[in-house]
Amino acid sequence: ELGDEWDYYYRRLQIFEQRYNHVNVPRDGKRDDLHDWIKLQKAKSAYLTQERVSALQIIGVLPTKLSHELAYSNPPIPPKRRKKVEPSPVKKKNKQSPAAVKQK
Repeated sequence: ELGDEWDYYYRRLQIFEQRYNHVNVPRDGKRDDLHDWIKLQKAKSAYLTQERVSALQIIGVLPTKLSHELAYSNPPIPPKRRKKVEPSPVKKKNKQSPAAVKQK
């Protein structure tokens, strides 16, 4: 049954999260199926039941509405652009050529 399969993967995800303190399951050969399941849940989150969406939000796979709003409602303020400062012209000292100095 599909519900049993979802529950199986969710339980595995809970165990992974408890052990490693995150839900970024790597594709390492041992857990490729769990990694792919998480990716699929994210892709089809609009079609999941509210109960499953909430479960995935609680564990950290899907963003909560609040975290999503915080992330996207107040975009960071861009830094002020500095005015381009033109270098001041360098005053050349009135240097006389060595030949002019000798003529004096």
